[in-house]
Amino acid sequence: MVRKKIIGHDFQKKILLNQYSRSNNWLFIGKEGVGKRSLVMSFISWLFNVDDPQNNTNVLCCTALKVEQVRELQDFLSTYSSEEYKVIVIDDIDKMNVFSQTALLRLIENTSIKVLIFLISTTSNNIERTLSSRCRKLYFSPLKDLDMIKLIGKKNIDLGLLELSAGSYGKYQQFKQENIKDFYKGLLESIAWKQKLDYFYKHPFFFELIEMVLFRALNIYNLSAEIIVGEIKLLSTISQWFSMSHYFQYLSFMLNIREFGLDIRYMESVIFYVE
Repeated sequence: MVRKKIIGHDFQKKILLNQYSRSNNWLFIGKEGVGKRSLVMSFISWLFNVDDPQNNTNVLCCTALKVEQVRELQDFLSTYSSEEYKVIVIDDIDKMNVFSQTALLRLIENTSIKVLIFLISTTSNNIERTLSSRCRKLYFSPLKDLDMIKLIGKKNIDLGLLELSAGSYGKYQQFKQENIKDFYKGLLESIAWKQKLDYFYKHPFFFELIEMVLFRALNIYNLSAEIIVGEIKLLSTISQWFSMSHYFQYLSFMLNIREFGLDIRYMESVIFYVE
């Protein structure tokens, strides 16, 4: 069993535990804050039988490396022992440029049996196809509401934030700190009164909130028809007010939705119906 109990993602846990000895390179893809990195760190704790894997000299954790930093990973692997694993965890792999990913590909192609490399990303769109093909991919869906409640605790749960975070425990905690409910309420009121969104657009969570709303609106099995229609109206209105540059950003996360099996054509047809 994985040392630290991880709530949710039972399929991913089973695959990792059963096949880590057969796959050296792993690519974890899923929304931010759903538990990808937590699962990796829990697995490493189990693998080395330690409480804090980041203090282990055989474990290296990093984020969005540059070319020269990727090359330095070879120094870390050069102290390889046939008796112990070497583990590298790289977060935000999709934010690395082509040259950095190419350097990482060379590293992956020359790793030994006792090396495990975990790449973590919120999307596969910006990952070089060759690099992606060298990895065993695991996709992480948003957490179910029951799993979110277990993580947060029944006494501490805020149902409004639970809906807004759309299955992302990380976003729930972030939204809670930023008092995002008041911001969201003001956004809805501005749309209702057909006011400009300049103030809201400058907010750092503007696009993230819209993305969360999009996930919720498309999750038709968990939401009432009234909520779906209301939030699709919100998305439709916002998209009409974007300038061209803003609209491309809007499209970027629309494309990300495809990775999770959601039908954008259905979304567009419903928007047309509502208008």
